[in-house]
Amino acid sequence: MCEGEADNKTTLNDIKDSIDNYVATCQAIQAFINIIIWDRNKKQYIQSSKYNIGRRMDTSKNNKITPENTITPDIIIQRSKDYGFVVEVKKTLPKNQSYWAQYIDQLLKYDDHLLGWWTGNEKINEHNTVLLVHQYLFAKVEKYIKEKFKEMDIDLLQPFSIVEFSRSPERKFYIFIRCSNIYPINNIEISEEIINGIPVPFETVLLYFGNLRFYDVKPETEYVMSILWLDIFNEKRINVDYDKSKKYYPIKVDANELTIQLQKLYGSLGNNHRKGEFPKKKWIREALDALVIINYAEYLDNGIYIIKYRKLTQDPIEIFYSHRESIRIEQEETKQLNLFNS
Repeated sequence: MCEGEADNKTTLNDIKDSIDNYVATCQAIQAFINIIIWDRNKKQYIQSSKYNIGRRMDTSKNNKITPENTITPDIIIQRSKDYGFVVEVKKTLPKNQSYWAQYIDQLLKYDDHLLGWWTGNEKINEHNTVLLVHQYLFAKVEKYIKEKFKEMDIDLLQPFSIVEFSRSPERKFYIFIRCSNIYPINNIEISEEIINGIPVPFETVLLYFGNLRFYDVKPETEYVMSILWLDIFNEKRINVDYDKSKKYYPIKVDANELTIQLQKLYGSLGNNHRKGEFPKKKWIREALDALVIINYAEYLDNGIYIIKYRKLTQDPIEIFYSHRESIRIEQEETKQLNLFNS
């Protein structure tokens, strides 16, 4: 898994696009897991199936890219004790295809007899490596990979598939999943249906999986700030007296406790050496520190903050971005002035 490029955007639209991509990726992850662990004959989820987002797996000494190392694919799914999936999700890719070679290497890391499955010896007979990409990238990626695999004369150990996803604009929200004809899922039961496309009702996904709002890639800081403000602090202010003189609810919070709370609600606790942990404490601290900088919070000591909570009349992402950008511009102007006067 590649680390996200958060906090390097320059415009509000950049930030919003990045956040939308992040949310869409979370939704696609859940929809794809839903398809893989669903038993179409029994019309129920496979009880023995397992899955993790950001699960740490070990490579063998024969790995083409990184032998005897630990890797972290976006999704690991074990449909049965003999068959699983290793999945990489890409909502966006660089426009310049010369940068795409790194993603071929990334996929080849997974083409191995990986260790870390939910079996006695942590091994499995076969897994299907999957590249899950957004619909608008699908044709370009399929063509690129076909050409590169031929050019590099790659001999794969494990089946490889390309799957596309998109979100429906209808009132009833669906995630549409469809598999490549050239690189299909290596499972007859799944491939016969998914090759024509499957609309996954997101209501069903939420009922079974809950609302995944983080995965093992860092999102924009404004995204974390917004979730904290709307979902966590808004609820906590109920038990806090409003300070009329200061015109806010002074809410005392602990960064460690907030991290655990968000992991339970929207991510993963990472309570063993294989399981991914997200959101990470570092992301929460960065969001809280950003609130301090824009005077929406005060830092006390040892990870304890006082949140200056008040209801916002605009989109929190827009408000937080606007404040952070104003301070950044002010700091840049001060820096330039100091350089000029030196």
